[in-house]
Parts: sequence; structure tokens; C-alpha cells
Amino acid sequence: MTKKKLPVIISGVLLGISILVFTAAVIYLHAANSEKTLIVYFTRVGNTDFSENVDAVSSASLRRNLSGELEGNCEVMANTLKKATGADIFAITVDDKYPESYEETVSRASEEQSDNARPDLSATVENMDKYEKIILIYPVWWSTMPMPVFTFLESCDLSGKDIYPISTHKGSFLGSSVDDIEKLCPDSEVHAGVPIAGGSVDYKRREDTSLGIV
Repeated sequence: MTKKKLPVIISGVLLGISILVFTAAVIYLHAANSEKTLIVYFTRVGNTDFSENVDAVSSASLRRNLSGELEGNCEVMANTLKKATGADIFAITVDDKYPESYEETVSRASEEQSDNARPDLSATVENMDKYEKIILIYPVWWSTMPMPVFTFLESCDLSGKDIYPISTHKGSFLGSSVDDIEKLCPDSEVHAGVPIAGGSVDYKRREDTSLGIV
């Protein structure tokens, strides 16, 4: 099995297509040395100071886990892959949190993209040199990655590493994100991306595909 098949395998894990695909993903990633794989994700949860009574029921991008804690779609996918592979995980977080209001977050994301901004991050990856594969999970905001993901990619030396993009979306699929990753990481091997519709992340809500800012 070649590394070119990894995006398809990841998609199978996340969508729960079958036990065979899930098992194949676990076996392959372990065989590929999962201790050298890093799962990196960005999501609204962790980047927004939500109030305790925020509505996570009707939201397309928020849900509460069994412990009652908020989770974002990209966080759910990242943790699913972590459990399946045993790979390390890292959350991209910003110093200046995004607004709780969905509309205000959409507006700020638009302004950041127009300004080609690079929001400051509150954490960095330790020992990036140890990793050979980066599974990068992010929502599509205004047809590409959120600008904090740009900051992350520019702040790390990913030369010679394999990058596997995964995006959540509400119809824009990967947008221009893969092209943007290739521009930001010209010395990396950027593989074909895997777009995941919002309703596919939470199996209990497959009918809801209105994932946007997550």
C-alpha cells in the first residue's frame, strides 16, 4: 500500500464506511511508524471563549460530548484519528480569541483573509523534527484555510515532510486550501486532500450538512 492512498484511508476512518477500511487504516498508519505522524487541527472550540449556555444543539459546528464539554468538528476528527493510530496531536490556538457570535467570526475571518493576516499563535509544536507525516485538519473559511493555519505552516520547517490535508466544509470542499499549502510549503510533499461534509462528522446528524465556520 503506497502513501498516495492515505487520504482515501483517512476518509474511510472518519466516515466510518466499514470495519475493513477502519482496520486497514490502523494497520497502515502503525506500519508507517505512527510515532512519526503528527495530527494538527484547528477548530472554533479552543479558539473562542464560549459562554456556558451556548447553543450546541442547533449549531452545525458545535456539539457536546458525553461529559457535556463542547467539541468542534475538526477536533472530533482529530481525536478519532488519534485513537485509531496512536499518533501525536496538536491544536492550533490563537492569542486573540474569536467572537462567540457566528456572524462576527465570519466577519473577522473575512477581514483576516483580506488583510492576509497572520494571527499570533499561543502554542508551538515541540520537536517538530521527529515527525515525518503531518495530518492537517481544518475548516474551509472563505474558500481556504483559516489564517491561523497559514501562521502555523509558515512558522514550522516542514521541509521534506508529507502533508495530508483534511477539510470540513458546507459545499466548497477543499477550496483553494491545498494549493495554498503547496505555496506555503514548497519543500513538502502535499498529498491530495480529503474534504469532509459537516454532516458526516457526527454520525447522529448525517442529515445536517451546513458546516461552515467550525
